[in-house]
This record gives sequence, C-alpha cells and structure tokens, in this order.
Amino acid sequence: MSKAKIYVLDTNVLLHNPEALFDFQDNEVVIPFVVLGEIDEHKKRQDEIGRNARKVNRYLDDLRSQGSLSEGVSVGKGIVRIELNNVNNSGLPKNIPSLNMNKPDNRILAVALGLKHGRTKNQTDARDVILVSKDLNLRVRADVCGIKADDYRKDRVDYGDMYAGFSMINFSEQQKNELRKLKATNLVAGQKAFPNQFFICETEEDDTLVACFKSGLLVSLDDKEDDNWGLKPLNVGQRMAQELLMDDAIPVVSIIGPAGTGKTLLSLAVGMEAVVEKRRYDKLVVVRPLVPMGNDIGYLPGSKVSSTHFLRHEL
Repeated sequence: MSKAKIYVLDTNVLLHNPEALFDFQDNEVVIPFVVLGEIDEHKKRQDEIGRNARKVNRYLDDLRSQGSLSEGVSVGKGIVRIELNNVNNSGLPKNIPSLNMNKPDNRILAVALGLKHGRTKNQTDARDVILVSKDLNLRVRADVCGIKADDYRKDRVDYGDMYAGFSMINFSEQQKNELRKLKATNLVAGQKAFPNQFFICETEEDDTLVACFKSGLLVSLDDKEDDNWGLKPLNVGQRMAQELLMDDAIPVVSIIGPAGTGKTLLSLAVGMEAVVEKRRYDKLVVVRPLVPMGNDIGYLPGSKVSSTHFLRHEL
C-alpha cells in the first residue's frame, strides 16, 4: 500500500478545474490561505475562470459545513485542509535567499516548504509534500528549494494513445498492383480495419501508397489533387483529412494535430466548396468558443495540440 502524501494546490489548479479538490484520493490536500484571496479576486469575472472561482467557493463552503477547514475535512478517504500562510524561511537551503512574502506565489511555496520542514522532523509522519501547479516557473523554484513539484495532469489527454486514423503497413505485391491499376483491392486474409481507416505503405520505389478502407475494400487515394476553394493538400496528413471532409457519407469528422497544420483552413475550404461551388448545402456555419480555455493561440503554428470538428447536417 502506497504511503499517503500531502498535496499543496496552487491557485491556477483550482481555477483550471475546481474538481481538483477531490482528485487526490486518500491523500491530504492543502490549500494555502493566500489561494482563497486570489480565487476571490476572480469570482466576478464573466468567463470560465470566474465560473470556476465561484464553483471552488461553493465546494469549500459545503466542506466548511462538515467541519473546520483549518483542521481538515474528510473527503472520501482523503482530507482537504486550509493552511495559514507560513512565513518561516528556516527550511530554505542556506544558499537560497529568503522569500519575498509580498508575492502570493512565494507564500504558496513557503507553505509547502514549511510543511516539508515540519514533517521531516517527525519521522512518524514523514509524508512527501508535493506542490501542484500549472505555473512552470513556480515548479522550477519549488524544485530549487527542495520541494517536489508536479503539473496537474488528470484532465490531460494523451494524444499518443488515441486512435490515429491510419496505420503503416506493408502491402502485398498484388495489393500494390491493384491499387496502382484498379484503384481498389481487398484486405489480406487476417488483416483488420475500421471503416474509413487509412493505410500507408512506403514502397521500395520511394513511392507512397495511401488507401482508405471503405465498403470492404481498400480504395486508393489517387494522385489527382482535388482543389477545394483554391486550396490543395500539401502532405499525406492533409490529403487524408480532405478525403474524409469531402465524403458526404461521413457525418462528423474530428481532426486533431499541432496548431498551424491546416485543420481549420482545410475544413473551411471544403465547406465553402460544398456550399458555394457545388451547392450541396445551403449554408456554412463556423462555431468557435466564446471564451477560450487559457490563452488564445489563434492561428499561429507551434507545439500546441488542438482539434477541429466538421459536422454535416441537413436542415
């Protein structure tokens, strides 16, 4: 059985997800007193942050009715407790200057440091103290001060474990020939595929064969480049996305990938082509979040992962 831990939550964790209060199972969750003040500053905002701030206050008020938050209230097998600001710097390594307690982040760090310094003196309660923050800089400073620090990860999606929509395989010679000549071929015995799944094969001739599984056959994505509103795919990923977007038999297409890879642009181009040029639909509706979660990254390229959803609907 693993030893229980003490988790000190930064303000940004609760503003990001109020349910974080209850996500640490049989461990002790400590909220520095200064965090309450920071949350209170956001409660009147008319956005997602303000809504989360008010939700945190409601959760804490419910817990308060069950007992003293300063002493700790049971949440399942764990405990939620509010800790007064610890301004004692005695736990700092000698080569680190005293913390400036006028800064909320330093007060949060001092709470974690005080808990660690106080607990380690009592070997009967030497639980690990972990500072949980979405602030990279605070996590780095905590590490320098000898405090374990971690990001809040529960609501993260591991995109590497998600269904990619395509597989790299080796086509048989018969499949290669039929894809090149007939533009369609059967699956090899024992080969499995999902509807609209893509298969990519890099041949010895430095050629790339791409096929999509439709109606029981592997259908080649032939070399013709479909022009949608003047836009053509530049790589295999965009070509596969375009193939799905152009298929009227697929009601919903979800595309996930790094920012700047053309997900939204390609979807808009296919939509405009279907509405304006081909007149298959009456209108194109573009829906974007009114309140972005975090800083809006716009259309700039980068390492952020985002998603685009394309929905067909007959009015």
